Amino acid sequence: MDFETAIAKLNSECPDDVLQALKIISRTAFKKPELAEQHILLIKSKLHDNDEGVCAYACWTAGQIGRSRPEWYEDEISCLFDLINHQNERIRENALFAIGWIGRAKPSLIEQNINRIVEKHSDVCPRVRLGMIWASENIANSRPDLFEGYIDVYEGLLDDPDTEHVRGEAPEFFRVVGKTRPDMVERSIRVLESKLDDDCKVAQIHARGALRTIRKNLSILS
Repeated sequence: MDFETAIAKLNSECPDDVLQALKIISRTAFKKPELAEQHILLIKSKLHDNDEGVCAYACWTAGQIGRSRPEWYEDEISCLFDLINHQNERIRENALFAIGWIGRAKPSLIEQNINRIVEKHSDVCPRVRLGMIWASENIANSRPDLFEGYIDVYEGLLDDPDTEHVRGEAPEFFRVVGKTRPDMVERSIRVLESKLDDDCKVAQIHARGALRTIRKNLSILS
């Protein structure tokens, strides 16, 4: 299916056809977002689709396009934040994915709602908690200061009971912040050191990398 055919398929009444079309559009617009510009209203409308699979992939598409064209999704930011509390786990996860990439590209679009991202640290679904960490890392690459009041929340994620998705990724937040604002996470060195013997091997590796980054950049500051 080519891009123009995929755009036409977005008008289909069959959710499977729309989902297939969104996958083509997402992959193509990630590399060539300009192709989506004249169709962006139609693409964005799928964020409001009644089919949960379509809505979830529309969120993913928002992240793929929004990472380079965040302004195209400015009028859908409130919708994406509402979707991070949807009953469907995949929708919550993918909405966080979109918010993270859009927020990295244009932090002003999401900075007033940072608390709503951070609140997802307690989501019942491990993949959503992972999505919260990834979104935070993305945004922290541009505006680490937005998380200054929430460091304790991320320290708590270092002990998350889920070792398949969450605990191994949690130290990466500290590495990202430590690249440009090591002073913000200097207080976390001790808890990161405790992760060097964690049962989760990925957590060990990532904690080691976070500590190395924080210490290196603290020495530059001093």
